[in-house]
Amino acid sequence: MELHSSFYVDSPEALVNFDLLAWDDGCWKPIPGGSVRNNPKTTTVKTVTFTTPVVASKVRLLWLEYRDPATGLGPSNTHVRELRVMGHPTTPTTGPPTCMAGEQIAVQDARYAYALFLPAGYNTDRNARWPIVFSLPGTGGVMLTNDHQAVNTNAEGLAWNLRDATYRAGFGAIAVSMHYWTNGRVSGENAYFNAFHGGSDSMGPASQSTALKTKLETQCGGTTSAMHAITTYPGVGHSNTVWQNAFTDPALWTWLFQQRISTRQP
Repeated sequence: MELHSSFYVDSPEALVNFDLLAWDDGCWKPIPGGSVRNNPKTTTVKTVTFTTPVVASKVRLLWLEYRDPATGLGPSNTHVRELRVMGHPTTPTTGPPTCMAGEQIAVQDARYAYALFLPAGYNTDRNARWPIVFSLPGTGGVMLTNDHQAVNTNAEGLAWNLRDATYRAGFGAIAVSMHYWTNGRVSGENAYFNAFHGGSDSMGPASQSTALKTKLETQCGGTTSAMHAITTYPGVGHSNTVWQNAFTDPALWTWLFQQRISTRQP
């Protein structure tokens, strides 16, 4: 593989740290020998030789430069001009994928790091289709460690439940838990979603959660919406107990996985 980075050949703005990943028709996996660290800023043309043969339909580059934790921004003057992968046609892999299934892992991405869970049976059938759940934490939720390499032990939302082996074994969907790296509002907007509420929540009445469903059913056609029935937990305040109880409720997942775009009312 040959990488041309920065603006031009003699520019002192080459990529310093990056990984090369191969698509295994089910997940992105690191390429053996494809991890580059401390590449000189002046080395804009970098040749990488893989240590073992790689069979893949796609290859991508993951830039691992420093990002400011306050802004999420990194150096803006480094570019990838060309990524050239040399190889030869071969028979595509037809067996089952070999992804990290049944565990929750940290995934680094060029734009956003996240915690990923693949169901225990994910590798059984390459052509199987799975539902996917995107889990949003509260404003205090931190999904990953500071280096985005491991799932944090105080994760919120579905990532917290998926730390338990028994829960993981019975969860039949792909789960992507976003990493909430800053406390507070995002671009001036509240990052809140209401589907469950604590009856003794001092931060606001249960009507804050019921208002959305009420609007859907009274102002959008006057019919029962597909939104899950509002659940209020008596005696529970503004605490993690709300979502911990919600995500362990089988009725929630039964309802969610029954939803289909094709059956929604206009």
